[in-house]
Amino acid sequence: MDSLFGSINISVIYNALSALLIIGHLIYLLLFKKELSIRFSVDLVFIFLAYLPWIYFLFTVRDTIESGLAWHKFGQPTMFILVLLLTQFIGMVRSFTFLQSGFSSTSPIAIVTDLAVFALIIYAIRYTFKSSAKTIRWYLILIVLPLFLLFYISDIVRNAFSSAFIRYQIVNMVGIILIVTNLLRDKIYKGRVFFIGVYFALVFIGITSI
Repeated sequence: MDSLFGSINISVIYNALSALLIIGHLIYLLLFKKELSIRFSVDLVFIFLAYLPWIYFLFTVRDTIESGLAWHKFGQPTMFILVLLLTQFIGMVRSFTFLQSGFSSTSPIAIVTDLAVFALIIYAIRYTFKSSAKTIRWYLILIVLPLFLLFYISDIVRNAFSSAFIRYQIVNMVGIILIVTNLLRDKIYKGRVFFIGVYFALVFIGITSI
């Protein structure tokens, strides 16, 4: 029974966080597809009305929700703002590899693999900012940025460390995978043999992680 309630709790979290993908997509439409913005906004109104009873219920139990998340908070005020950013970037690595069993794992292969994937993600983000078309760049950024900022700002305001929990970042893994895919597509299309190898390496790491 506990596992059942745990599964329900996690599914509620992911449904709520998935709403940020919709917000990011709306911003993209307002910037680049204005002819679709009215239709999309009307759809959002109907979606909001459908979810309104659930939203009202969450509002009525907000104290219970807040107390349930109290263990996320630091005991004393902290200024580790850069650490909160770093934990989110580290969590992005889990979009491709789960070779480590936890923070205590010291497997050299797992550590090297994580560092390599981390470097690839940072390079892909840099490539997206510098070399991708404006519409592609902002489409990809607006998938990742809303949730990233939510965790960052929320942790600072609440003096918490929610950013450190990879399970909360699963929604953002979609955007990270797309950003890396955008890089690999461009490089492989240009005939860069190295990135063909990177692609197959990611496939191998993914299968090994499973």
